[in-house]
Amino acid sequence: MMNSDLDSHGSGHSYDPTDRVARHRAWQLIIWSGMFSAAYSIFVAGAPRTGFFKELGFGPKEFGMVTGLSSLAWLMQFFSGLLSLRLARYRKCYTLLLSVSRLLVLAMLSVPIVTADMSVGVRVAAVCTIVFFQDALSFMTNPLWTAWMGELLPSDVISRSFAIRQKMLMVSSLFSMVIVGLGFHFFEVRGHVIGGYSLMATIGLVLGVSDIILYQWVPNPEKPVVNKESSFRQVLPKLIEPLRDRRFRPFLLFMAAYQLAMAFATPFYGIYILSELGFSVMQYQLLNALGTIAIVLCARQVGFLCDKLGLRSMLTFVSVVKFTTPLLFILAPEHNPVMATIFVGVLMFTDGIIGSGWTLSTSGYSIKFTPRENRVMYVAVTNIICLGIVMGIMPIVAGALIEWVQGFGKLNIGVYSFGGYHVSFIISILLTFCTLNITKNIHDPGAAGILKMWHYIISRDTWRSMKAVTILQDSDSMAERLEAVGTLGRLHSALGAHELLEACSDPDADMRNASIAALEQMGNKTEITQELLGRALASKADRTMRLNNLHLLARVGDGTALVPLLNYWHNLPHRDAEMRHGVASALARLSGTPGTEAVINLLDKLEEGADKEDDSPQS
Repeated sequence: MMNSDLDSHGSGHSYDPTDRVARHRAWQLIIWSGMFSAAYSIFVAGAPRTGFFKELGFGPKEFGMVTGLSSLAWLMQFFSGLLSLRLARYRKCYTLLLSVSRLLVLAMLSVPIVTADMSVGVRVAAVCTIVFFQDALSFMTNPLWTAWMGELLPSDVISRSFAIRQKMLMVSSLFSMVIVGLGFHFFEVRGHVIGGYSLMATIGLVLGVSDIILYQWVPNPEKPVVNKESSFRQVLPKLIEPLRDRRFRPFLLFMAAYQLAMAFATPFYGIYILSELGFSVMQYQLLNALGTIAIVLCARQVGFLCDKLGLRSMLTFVSVVKFTTPLLFILAPEHNPVMATIFVGVLMFTDGIIGSGWTLSTSGYSIKFTPRENRVMYVAVTNIICLGIVMGIMPIVAGALIEWVQGFGKLNIGVYSFGGYHVSFIISILLTFCTLNITKNIHDPGAAGILKMWHYIISRDTWRSMKAVTILQDSDSMAERLEAVGTLGRLHSALGAHELLEACSDPDADMRNASIAALEQMGNKTEITQELLGRALASKADRTMRLNNLHLLARVGDGTALVPLLNYWHNLPHRDAEMRHGVASALARLSGTPGTEAVINLLDKLEEGADKEDDSPQS
């Protein structure tokens, strides 16, 4: 009986994304699963793995090769996209691929034993092969997971939901970093790097299996369209649709350009900190934790800005400030450990905030602006081009460049020693600035400009509004929610307008009245008016809801609604007296005309006059 209930729930028959309670329950499971997954990543692929690879004889070239081959594994997402066209639901395929990927950790741990008497080249080849297949299977799950989450979340809360998950993932990562840093340090100082990593990875594998198990209770809705056709000619349009989509292409181009810039810096941060700055693995792990702390502190705020100001705004902001990360690495003095620690600590913290904005805006865009029936292929093509091809080739080039420049020696100036890493970081900075011109073409209707976004970021009212919106959405206390509504009204904040409009349909009369009163206090009501017009004039909407929205429009709307309402009136049949009366009532209040009947009589006379003019002989 228990299995039957789970199958029924997992099939998604009873799941409704607009049901706040059901969505909250499902998202809690996903958050817990993600926390186990984040811990798995720290234990298996964190700083100890860098030390493990160094122990096996890896240098900059080999690290670039591992990163490049790992990125080429993104090409496997083509198979994920093709497979998704035939899937009715995502869970079984997702969990199977992820399980095999994580079990390959055992193969990685066997490399020092199997290749003990072999050359460094053999070890490197073995590690690269395992990493490739491990990442290939894991990467195949990425678009499946994104599409699955798109079935579970309504579009207006995507970034905030992901932000809550990201925050808890970072809490898990933070604790894991401390445990791994201290635990691995115990082995590192005793010269048992391989043994220490083997223990960390084994613990991580247990956590990774726990992550997969939790997904058995996550709702598994059926896709709207399942393509059972399998010939190449039949699936080719689906494969190339992301490339032909004119609205999506600027985002794809931006992603590729941004990853090109990152390819010259990101893969080498770890080896640079350990080899050039001389930090221990424990120090590196603890400094990494500062980025995690930044995400914990700021993820929810970043998600709020993404949802309210637009995803393009956040992508632009990330492009503007990302250059600071490689710049601070350049400025970290190699021969002054204290100053180097300060610089690296600052850049890790700021890069955590930037990374949060990048992750939430790109994942949100991949769900919000992609077609539901082919979303997996959109995500797959983006990852293949940006993370597979670009990040697959360029880190190898950058690694070779670094080694070539290092061969000329270092340029010593005071406490600084400039070499190949610094040349690669400078190239990354220049390429980052080149991405700015692309962001303006990214499709995101209504997104704020970068200056407006900066204004909101530095305004204290923005964060007070965010706190009130969070309480209004999540609190079970009616008193707290009413206080939050009052706060939004006093702040005259348009950032909470959507939530206030939703609260106007609340079952509680006090909540409805308070929300309407708060909306009436808003300064610029254009956005509110446009949203209410969309709800009131939607032909497929429930009739009662349309009338309620007309009434609400009359209470809180502005003059921008007059022309659309007049056009709507003109197209209404005369027999629909109820709807005509609702429109006339809204027009009366918005125009300041006393009496609904006076407006109806005036509009009827105007229509009669127009009809007579149409019937008159043409001169």
